[in-house]
Amino acid sequence: AVRLLVVADTHDNLLFFTNRGKVFCVKCHEIPADSSRTAKGMAVINLFPVADGERITAMVAVADFRPDDYLLMATYRGEVKKTAADKFASVRSSGLIAMDLEAGDELVAVGLATDQSDVILVTQEGQSIRFAVSTLRA
Repeated sequence: AVRLLVVADTHDNLLFFTNRGKVFCVKCHEIPADSSRTAKGMAVINLFPVADGERITAMVAVADFRPDDYLLMATYRGEVKKTAADKFASVRSSGLIAMDLEAGDELVAVGLATDQSDVILVTQEGQSIRFAVSTLRA
């Protein structure tokens, strides 16, 4: 079943975030393209090392890592972290810890934003909250 969809240009950087708060970066053109509609694709472990029990929970396409852009990360328990996008410009092939998580918590969503953006978080039960990115500290 499809879990994530990201639209990207050939030279974009794709940031892959795991449930454990780790991030990996791959250039879009480094992922083999298979335009056949019956193609099965490839396992992400062929792109970067994913530990047992770790899975990709979010992907973000970034054209340029600008300091005035931010990556917002949200966890299962509702914690939100704002980090300048340029901090992800040189992610090692072994990955980088993007967010430290409390025991039992997981990273569930990541989005690209600016200080002019608003964020809406929605729970499984249908509760929602909206707030300005500028109210978060980086």
